[in-house]
Amino acid sequence: MFSRAQGSSSRNGESRTWSPVATAKTAGKQRCGCGGAGAAGGCAACSARASSATGRGADFDLGRIDIFPKAGGVPAAGEEVDDDLRGLPDEDRIVKRGGDDDAVTPLVKTGGTQGLSAATAGGGPTPIACGGYQWKINWSLSQASPKGGWVVQKYDEVKASTKCDGSNDSACNDQGGMKGGRITYWEAWKVDVGKSVPNPSDDNFDDPGCGSGTGGTDVITGTARFYENLTLPADFKPNNPATFAGSLSSTTTDPKLSGGTAPFSHTLSVKWNCCPNTKNKSTIVSHNP
Repeated sequence: MFSRAQGSSSRNGESRTWSPVATAKTAGKQRCGCGGAGAAGGCAACSARASSATGRGADFDLGRIDIFPKAGGVPAAGEEVDDDLRGLPDEDRIVKRGGDDDAVTPLVKTGGTQGLSAATAGGGPTPIACGGYQWKINWSLSQASPKGGWVVQKYDEVKASTKCDGSNDSACNDQGGMKGGRITYWEAWKVDVGKSVPNPSDDNFDDPGCGSGTGGTDVITGTARFYENLTLPADFKPNNPATFAGSLSSTTTDPKLSGGTAPFSHTLSVKWNCCPNTKNKSTIVSHNP
């Protein structure tokens, strides 16, 4: 657990010890910290005031609290700030200060195990008539990428649309790069150095549907990983007509990438029945996330 006077925490087997250095509001902006130069009242008084910082007393501006390792001095820019530092007024304002007391540099949260996740944006999935749907998610990493890289998703879709007489609905099953109701490709989102979200960050599963007089199922299975410091293979192309990836770089050739984060499953299952000649809404069978 973290204590504002002094504390320790453990992450991924690594133990860290912290002591606060608070900036006084008083004239001269004196700084104090246990084991270092003290402000008025010495180290003990400094620790007492830091411990009661949640009271927002007149001695301290909580927006200017610095958290430094007790051993090893000030962390380099980019060093991890532990998640156990709960209860601070704004964790995003934990900073490393340089020689200029007014110059602040945000610490980039790095180190440990990188992870990829996604969250639905704006609700959804939203069913549309006769096999149609709309669904948007946003990708994010568990921490900033120190070297940049790519989120790469394998996209696999199996659609089985039939006409009301039971015959194959080839107009819907063979649209775009889909053949026989099946398509597989790989698409990529770039993550810049020091960022934890790609640009763009969203992935959209959307289909206008197969129209009245049809029925069937549509199952999409996406498997995504983030690859640190990856150079995207040259056959990834934007606006690839053989895929549904649009402006994203994509390929139908397996890039056979190795490493990366643990896979994130991005799935959607839909069914519909618009026979005879109706426009019933699709049914969302399942989805992740």
